[in-house]
Amino acid sequence: MWWPAATITEFSAASGTSEATIVRTARALGFAGYSQLRFALAAAVARDEPERLVPGDLGPTTTRSPT
Repeated sequence: MWWPAATITEFSAASGTSEATIVRTARALGFAGYSQLRFALAAAVARDEPERLVPGDLGPTTTRSPT
């Protein structure tokens, strides 16, 4: 996978969006910026748990207890 190592410029070009949008999205997800998002992506791939990118995020097999 190339995207965890991509610069923000490369990721912007590949995704067809602006660098500012990528930074805003990273911040909306709770990261300080693109660098922190990129490292989280790399770590998630290394753990083989990319579906749990955002801390506290529910995975595909997570069930909620009835309230």
